[in-house]
Amino acid sequence: MNPEFHRALRKNRENFYWIVGKDDGLETRDEEQYYLDFYHGTMWCYNSNPNAAEPPSQEGTCWWNNGVEQVKVFARPGDGWERGRLGKWWNNGVENRFGVTPLDEHWVPGRIQVERTAERQSLSGTGNVWWENGTQETRSKECPGEGWVRGRLKRSK
Repeated sequence: MNPEFHRALRKNRENFYWIVGKDDGLETRDEEQYYLDFYHGTMWCYNSNPNAAEPPSQEGTCWWNNGVEQVKVFARPGDGWERGRLGKWWNNGVENRFGVTPLDEHWVPGRIQVERTAERQSLSGTGNVWWENGTQETRSKECPGEGWVRGRLKRSK
């Protein structure tokens, strides 16, 4: 079942076109549900609302696994499912990959830090503190100059 599709269907039925025949071959509601899920996102089943997300938003979904398979859905699929993905990070000294097993014998568990990421983190402001001189305030790792003290300016209400 696709919760995003069904939520949109329940909320705005008028945005969907239904073409049915007397002899559609469906005997039970389960069969109809199967075809709705099967054709969702194809030219045979779509949301005609111009404000509809394309592709559907993944907001609110989580990864769940039962030790054998993993799915990304809105709610817990059932008993025996735990939150999170299967697998772990692997690296070959140059790149990182996420998976259940290594690609070959050169891959070892764990992640390496990519140089670009390390540079970005150093510029992010980690370790910066607030400084003020009575009229201005700024953030930096070291005192900006004479007359500056640690802290922020007091705000009037």
